[in-house]
Amino acid sequence: MKKIISLLLVLVMALSLVACGASAPAATEAPAADNNVPMQYIKHDEAKELLESDEYVFFDIRKAADSSANSIPGALAYDMDAAKEGDAEAGKATMTEATKGLDKKIILVCYSGKRYAQAATNALSAIGYDMSKVYTLEGGFTNWSEVLPELTTNPPVAPIEIDPSIAFAGSSSLAPVIASIGEAFRAEYGTWDKVNPAFPAEEIDIPVASGGSGDGPKSVIDGTADFGMLARAVKDSEKESMGAGYTEYMVASDALTVSVNKANPITAVMDDIDTDTLRSIFAGEIAYWDELDSSLEHKEIVIVIRDLTGGAAEVFEKQVMQGTPISENAIQTPSMGALAAKIAENEYAIGYAGYGVYNQNTDKLSAFKFNGVEPTEENILNNSYTIQRPVLFCINRELDAAEQAFVDYIFSDTGRAIVEENGYIPAY
Repeated sequence: MKKIISLLLVLVMALSLVACGASAPAATEAPAADNNVPMQYIKHDEAKELLESDEYVFFDIRKAADSSANSIPGALAYDMDAAKEGDAEAGKATMTEATKGLDKKIILVCYSGKRYAQAATNALSAIGYDMSKVYTLEGGFTNWSEVLPELTTNPPVAPIEIDPSIAFAGSSSLAPVIASIGEAFRAEYGTWDKVNPAFPAEEIDIPVASGGSGDGPKSVIDGTADFGMLARAVKDSEKESMGAGYTEYMVASDALTVSVNKANPITAVMDDIDTDTLRSIFAGEIAYWDELDSSLEHKEIVIVIRDLTGGAAEVFEKQVMQGTPISENAIQTPSMGALAAKIAENEYAIGYAGYGVYNQNTDKLSAFKFNGVEPTEENILNNSYTIQRPVLFCINRELDAAEQAFVDYIFSDTGRAIVEENGYIPAY
């Protein structure tokens, strides 16, 4: 009888390991991303052959909320939440304790998602464990519990009602960043129940509408979006309209670069511009390039700006124009990307391209110093480059569980990497 019970418990351990990561050949190495240590997977059916072996031990790798109750009889549960979020030292400490005096082959049970197993793999490698003895079993607890709910030792998960769609609206500067993070979130999880077993098995939907920073607070107030995106500070009047539930989330620091086409002859004779000169150019008082340097051709200066709903227009007005009207001949663009594209296509154009979009177009654009200060990450962060702005999103109520999960993802290592890929300086 004892033998039957033991076999059943071991079988439970094996069956719990379904769908953690993509299908891979038994004991084959999975490709690693970035600096991750490659994981070697072992097939479910082959793992069954090893269940009675004393050479193996199962590590049930979970997030903090799950670590107190072991759903897989016989496995050892470890909290790897901090490690999954990038705290390598916490992961090393956990795995050091877990492997003290241990000389066995380890099978990592991916309970809460592949990122947890990856964190454990990285930690085991960092502490010098023999990685030829570390496997990640294909599969996951979610699928196992659906197929064999009678074999789980946890009580059924109480369902949490959520809206499967989380809508963002506003800043055209932040829109591509949030859209990219949303795509990564969908690619990793697909449906909400993969984020949290208590969520419904509905497809993740994160629509992002780009209409300018002015639309951000407005969309939140009128209920057409859950989150408002801005590439400027939120006005006191906007905060007041959003009420006591107002909360903002700072994503990045940004600046407005004074940019011209890289082929513009001005770049050979001038690399710095002061406030008065810049104001005069955008006001139309300095209308030709040879007025800046007599060696240049008598070519008209083409001014490119954001439309007045954009956060950049308000930042440029406050930091540079200071009440002086911009020339009526200025070309207005609907987004920061369109502004940069307009400069890139006209040799004699000038505009205030955001730091993020400028970094993505350095092959086409050239940026001036402003009052002697170059628009670099260091100078933006120390505030010596003064035409700058925050990039953020806001909401006017408490987050629901799904929104909190996505916000946590935005501020994870994955989110930070995407912010940097878009040319911005992460604020976290």
